[in-house]
Amino acid sequence: GAGVMTVGALLAGWTGSNIFGSLMRALNVAYDVTETRPFWKRLVLRLTCLAVAGVIVLLATAVFLDGERVAHWVGDSLQLGAAGVAAVTALELVIAFTLLVGLGVMILKLLPNVHQQWSHVVLASVVTTVLWILATLLFRSESGGAAGSSPPARGELGRLTAPFLAGGRIGSWRSPDVLGSVERHHWFFASDLAGLIRGPFAKIGVATIVLLAVFPLVAFVLWRTRLGLRLRSVGEHPSGAESLGLPVARLRYIAVTLSGTLAGLGGAFLVLESTKYREGQTGGRGFIGLAALIFGNWQPRAVAAGASLFGYTDALQLRSSKSVLALLVVAAIAGAALVVLGVRQRRNGQVLVGLVIAALFSFLFATSDTIPNQFVYVTPYVTTLFLLAVATQRLRPPQALGVPWRRGEVT
Repeated sequence: GAGVMTVGALLAGWTGSNIFGSLMRALNVAYDVTETRPFWKRLVLRLTCLAVAGVIVLLATAVFLDGERVAHWVGDSLQLGAAGVAAVTALELVIAFTLLVGLGVMILKLLPNVHQQWSHVVLASVVTTVLWILATLLFRSESGGAAGSSPPARGELGRLTAPFLAGGRIGSWRSPDVLGSVERHHWFFASDLAGLIRGPFAKIGVATIVLLAVFPLVAFVLWRTRLGLRLRSVGEHPSGAESLGLPVARLRYIAVTLSGTLAGLGGAFLVLESTKYREGQTGGRGFIGLAALIFGNWQPRAVAAGASLFGYTDALQLRSSKSVLALLVVAAIAGAALVVLGVRQRRNGQVLVGLVIAALFSFLFATSDTIPNQFVYVTPYVTTLFLLAVATQRLRPPQALGVPWRRGEVT
């Protein structure tokens, strides 16, 4: 009855307010402040934000998704004509925009336990709202677009094939495909090696080439230029960098901006390859990229090797379960390598682990014809966890990584 509905509404409100509780804690961490407000005040803020946000998001979504129909209905009811309908539509957009900006201001002003200038809060809310409105209107206006996905991308950047190695064209003349010819003969080892070498030179996307070229460029900037030295110094010892007159905060903002841009290029690459943006499209690849950074110990060459390994295991999902089955042989060889290294270094524990790995994966390969698709999908993540567990003993991250810093502090 009514009592059950009341209890359900209270529980729903409490659960929904936890979203703003988590956001409150996250903003406090971002601003590096300690929560000092009493529990009842935080609860009131959470419930207030939940109620206001629910109403605002509902009204704004209705305007942007169905506002045109509402404007025509109002215009027909009041006999306003075409000009009146246009005026009602514009008024709807202004109201929705104002409500969304107000929601952003409320969240940024009330939730963190810090005093902020109104101009900063309003500017951040306006920029965020404008970007959200543009994405919503652009996605909705095109065929195939929706609130959580973009319209299909038209065309592509093109693909390149190397002459002679993979049969690419030189002008209108198609060169011989030397490696492809060796691969088609199915000679033992030689054909497999030819196919492996030919892969990076056959029908490789222009976007792939650009992104691969970015990596050595970033490594050069970080390790061979004055800017890179300064960026690394503010990550290792910001107080020492400040004592030398370096603008620590500005350099950190530059680093965050550049890294965010590169991450955005990775996301754009996924969109170009799938021809469409979808919500949740990355599928955890961002965390795998972070794992590659940790596995590579923040060193360019090792990070490249880790990214290649994780990318290879991720690409196996696009093939078949037989590809993952062949990976079992690689795992067995890795186990044998651990045994050899353990014997040379006289580490009995490593020898035992290597023997178990080699025996287990050799047995699985010898007794299995196929692998369930579920194992194919989890291969990249299992590889990530395994390599991180192995690499944790030799990590040397930047000393100031994740450590809050303020001007004038000595770290």
